[in-house]
Amino acid sequence: MLKKQHIAAILLALVLLSSSPLMALAEEPVTLKMTFVCLGPLPRDLKLVEEEINKITLREINARVEITPLTMGNFIQQYNLMLSSGEEFDLMVPFLPFVFNSMVDKNYLLPLQDLLEEYGQGIKEVVDPVYLSGTTVNGNLYGITTIRDLGGGVGVFMRKDMVEAANIDLDSIKSLYDLTDVFAKVRALYPTTPLLVPFQIGVSPIETVVNLDMLGNWFGVLLDGGKELKVVNYFETEEYANLVKLMREWYLEGYILEDFATSQSSYKELIPADQGFAYFNGTKAGVEIDESMHAQREMVVVELSEPALHTNNIQHVTWCIPYTSKHPEKAMQMLNLMYTNADLMNLFAWGIEGKHYEVRPDGRIGYPEGISAENSGYNINLGWMFGNQFLTHVWETYPADYWDQMLEFNNSTIPSAALGFVFNQEPVKTEVAALESVLKEYRHALESGAVNPDTVLPRFLKALKDNGIDRVIEEKQKQLDAWAAANK
Repeated sequence: MLKKQHIAAILLALVLLSSSPLMALAEEPVTLKMTFVCLGPLPRDLKLVEEEINKITLREINARVEITPLTMGNFIQQYNLMLSSGEEFDLMVPFLPFVFNSMVDKNYLLPLQDLLEEYGQGIKEVVDPVYLSGTTVNGNLYGITTIRDLGGGVGVFMRKDMVEAANIDLDSIKSLYDLTDVFAKVRALYPTTPLLVPFQIGVSPIETVVNLDMLGNWFGVLLDGGKELKVVNYFETEEYANLVKLMREWYLEGYILEDFATSQSSYKELIPADQGFAYFNGTKAGVEIDESMHAQREMVVVELSEPALHTNNIQHVTWCIPYTSKHPEKAMQMLNLMYTNADLMNLFAWGIEGKHYEVRPDGRIGYPEGISAENSGYNINLGWMFGNQFLTHVWETYPADYWDQMLEFNNSTIPSAALGFVFNQEPVKTEVAALESVLKEYRHALESGAVNPDTVLPRFLKALKDNGIDRVIEEKQKQLDAWAAANK
């Protein structure tokens, strides 16, 4: 017969065992549903990669993940449907700042500060608090931005072979207006090639090239990258009027792709088909390598503005936990892994070693023999979409110290005076919705030169006024002033 002290010892052992990792592993694993935006074709080997990811997550946090990528073309509609219908899922990337802010306004996202404190200590060690401020609204943290190129400048990217053929002096390009002479020289040699083409479908040249802190949307911005806390209507500035006139001049000269405003092709399709010379895009460390790969032609870049850091940069790629999550604690543990576990991050970024990539003798990686970008089953090239990109391998086309260069670039960006300010559009949500409709009606044709700004710009400005842009600007300035006073 067991003595009382033996029984007590056994009971104590059982209590201790029940709180141990071994007992936790004996519990039924949680299934976490993740979704993100895939910018290219959906990878056919995603399930194979998911299986390898689950080997890590089961071991580390006793959870499986089910990954569902959404396509760029309809992710906003899909997110709205999923969230408005109460569909259960656990981790998501709103992907665009206005989508993030809209989800906050609709209470679609869970506050994360308590979860971060309890389950995200690894995140807190690697994510600068200033980046957390960019996704904090009314005292609540709603997202964790990924560690990647944060901030950036604006540049014009041009085909190197055409630049050299036209004998273009890159040092002579100091501003957007200097490109008129560049385009004229290139046009003389390439009379039928469209010169300026879209960087992204549905995005105008002016959207890409201006250096503004948009404070969450286009309806009231800070000029010059946010050097001063004065909210203005950018569309009625002299700068904007001059830009739309310049786009019109380029369009009439045939420098801009004729159907730029409605084109369903970006530079990634047009330049490899010899149907484009240049486009505008953001700049960062190693950007020429990136763009040459995407354009399938060697590209050169001229920076048109100094690198800046805005709240929008932070919000652009941020991981959130939706209100429909049944496992928010486990979801935060998963996020913590994504910011601290290199093996997990390499699976997300590159796929399976030996199948989708192999490590070269110098430590960088490349395709295995017989595998290429065209036939790889996992070639999403989205390391920046998942957690801490600086934990991933460096691809062989980049220098071995690429992540060190990227960190140095991040540290060189000039913060907006409003960095950390998040506009709460709830008081003016009706006006913002109406203004979005006005923007869709006018901006793309106007900003790609397809219509005459002498007649269309006044109508555009009147429509903005009639639909409440002054009310939105007033509310932004009020909130910004209060934020500035509280953050002196």
